[in-house]
Amino acid sequence: MSILKSIKAKKSLGQNFLIDKNISKKIVALLHTEFDELVLEIGPGTGALTNFLLEKPIHLYAVECDERAVESLSNQFPKAKFPNFNLIHQDILKFDLEQLFLEKKKKIKVIGNIPYFLSSGILFYLYANSTFIEKAVIMLQKEFAERLLAVPRTKEYGIITVANELVAEASFCFNVSNNCFYPKPKVSSTIIEINFFENPPATQNFNDVLKIVKLAFNQRRKTLKNSLSSVLKDNPFSTLNYEKLQKFLTKRPEELRKDEFIELASLIYHKENDDKQI
Repeated sequence: MSILKSIKAKKSLGQNFLIDKNISKKIVALLHTEFDELVLEIGPGTGALTNFLLEKPIHLYAVECDERAVESLSNQFPKAKFPNFNLIHQDILKFDLEQLFLEKKKKIKVIGNIPYFLSSGILFYLYANSTFIEKAVIMLQKEFAERLLAVPRTKEYGIITVANELVAEASFCFNVSNNCFYPKPKVSSTIIEINFFENPPATQNFNDVLKIVKLAFNQRRKTLKNSLSSVLKDNPFSTLNYEKLQKFLTKRPEELRKDEFIELASLIYHKENDDKQI
């Protein structure tokens, strides 16, 4: 607990430090690291996962925004003893994953016990960089994980569900009791494994579909004819295939699966015959 005493958890950073070593080891094992692989750890904090990651023959890049944690980790895992450990003091959302990928010429595995208030932002950061990522093992608030893994026609099904399905497959691993943290949070946690597609969609196609998904779910009680009215008006009436669109416009967003959102976006953005579509 000496490290925990030296770093007082900050509410502003959403810090709840994992203190159960068995859980830490179990999380790291899910990453299935092999020799010389490239691993990015998001928010190493007190080093609960870092400690077990550094037992693996990998190249570890740990990105931490808390200066106190960076100083503690530097002392705990000195470069002289751990030459493959690269500790970076930076906001993860500003870290250049593409540059790391190009430099090392290999896809990246991601792991992290992330601040729950940043879950959405971090996941969208991973989706935006899906070209460079092989898989991720992430700890999320249990309710958020349920939204990520939701199925159509449920209240949990929404933007984050479809966004994930566009670039990856997510699966439930196990739940983590709040007794495994210090300070003890008021919520339970879930470990999720995300395996990214080998050839994810082009960025523009992903963004096109995501724009439609966000517009739809931001007014999820309305039919798509109403929630997408702004984007439909932006297109000249003559250019839209209303015969094909009609099967979507009377539905609500939670009724549509990923492939249907892709088709809908293709119709709206006139990419029905685009070989680059998702």
